[in-house]
Amino acid sequence: MKFDYVLVGGGTAACVLASQLIEREMGTVAVIESGRVPVGARISTPVRYTETFSTSWDYGLQTEPQAELANRRLSWPRGRMLGGSSGMNAMIYIPPCREDLESWPSSWKFEKIESSLHDIESRLFGSSYVEPEIHPLSNRFLEAISEHNRQHSHIYLNDNLQAHLSSSIKPVRFRRTQHNGRRRSAYSVFLKPLLNHSRLTVIENAYASKIWLDDTGAGTAQARAVEFHQHGGSHLVEAERAVVLTSGPIFSPAILMRSGIGSKDHLSDQGIDMKLDLPGVGQNLQDHVIVPLVFESKNQSSLEKHFSTATRLEYLQSRSGAKSSNIAEVGAFMRVNRSRSPCIDAHAQENIQLHFTPTHYLEYPSRNAPIDAWTIGVTQCNPRSRGEVRLTRDDKSPFGVSIDPKYLSERDDLSVLVRAIQQAISITQQSALSHVLGPTLIPRGLVDLGDNPDSLNRQLEKLVRRYAMTLYHPVGTCAMGDCAKAVVDDRLKVHGTGNLYIADSSIIPTIPIGNPQSFAMLVGYHAAKMILESQA
Repeated sequence: MKFDYVLVGGGTAACVLASQLIEREMGTVAVIESGRVPVGARISTPVRYTETFSTSWDYGLQTEPQAELANRRLSWPRGRMLGGSSGMNAMIYIPPCREDLESWPSSWKFEKIESSLHDIESRLFGSSYVEPEIHPLSNRFLEAISEHNRQHSHIYLNDNLQAHLSSSIKPVRFRRTQHNGRRRSAYSVFLKPLLNHSRLTVIENAYASKIWLDDTGAGTAQARAVEFHQHGGSHLVEAERAVVLTSGPIFSPAILMRSGIGSKDHLSDQGIDMKLDLPGVGQNLQDHVIVPLVFESKNQSSLEKHFSTATRLEYLQSRSGAKSSNIAEVGAFMRVNRSRSPCIDAHAQENIQLHFTPTHYLEYPSRNAPIDAWTIGVTQCNPRSRGEVRLTRDDKSPFGVSIDPKYLSERDDLSVLVRAIQQAISITQQSALSHVLGPTLIPRGLVDLGDNPDSLNRQLEKLVRRYAMTLYHPVGTCAMGDCAKAVVDDRLKVHGTGNLYIADSSIIPTIPIGNPQSFAMLVGYHAAKMILESQA
């Protein structure tokens, strides 16, 4: 089989890229995807997305034990379907901002990508976006933020410990990638309308193992074909113009390494002949962790307590009601001091995102008899810790990859989270939430904001180490740039190659402030333009 472009992976960015290659009439396109077309109520019904975890729609990945998180292995759900994780995420859409793009090359500055972003959003949301309904507890959270902003420009927890913040916290009703109460994934919006196009071929249930490279003799390697396995057999698909890795931040670096592109020492340890020595492959792994603060809800039922035959019928008839919820309906952005002391670089502040859910975050939807509860999840937006993805022969990894995010390996990440948690707890004292504030479930018992800041810090550090979990936002393992650890240039071409590109969230140099779904779509959309310009 021969095609002009071979896309290795059918995830979020791949669906957008494939649509652009077809629409721009750049040639024939093959998409190799290890999953299949997403179907079923668990995927299309917003509130049911967590039911796809640990199923055939999920790769079922786990991290290595995390030394700073009580040596726990964390589950990493990743979408195994056309559309990738956009088919199983919480549908939160936060567009890239100028601050996010500061670390990107100049060809990706906001002014350069603004028109691409506008087109993506017009396709996702249409000309008129109607804000979905939200749960009464979510409304209370937004009211509490407004109360807080009216009352405080900064908050004194006690005479010795001060949490300096900007004058306001920004409440957010998260924009959702859904329409008429149903999920809108990258697959359903960008790829599905083109499935019958004569220039598009989708190869499902096919696991890509390596890229075949030719030495051009001019100091560059040329991607000739992709080897994949399907139905017990091995196959090759050839690329006339380009191979584009679109397998995401875990599998794109893994495929590069299996193809002989990566760190010389690591490839040697794995018994792989080196084609290109690129030490940054698999490095620079970044992720957001979320620390859940869970409270029993009094005077107000939580989301799952609303589920009934009536809510099911309401959803089937009008695609509305509790079943249309994405669970993390609202949140907020705020800033906290980087240092414990307000006297040290008071202007150096950290971005913090809060996710509010009208559920018990850790128990939804698994508990047979759900408890009335609500959760504030605290996330540091710009962690300094960096991890890695490597190949492994360990039988515990079904895909031969080792994922080590090295969470909290930079000590500042822990202290920033502790200060952010203190601020989140103070929000619960506002009247809008205090009216529904029952006993603290995580951590057990009330968190004392009283007279002993050292004791409080230790208590909250234990909370982080015991309960912090992934927010499912890995990026950065094939970073874009021109430094020694960069993997692709600003046109997304792999350094040292003539026609091998990467177009997924692995190229993001620094993790964005918010949920990165929009970035994956942007990379896929803009990649077609970059490839076209590179080959002109």
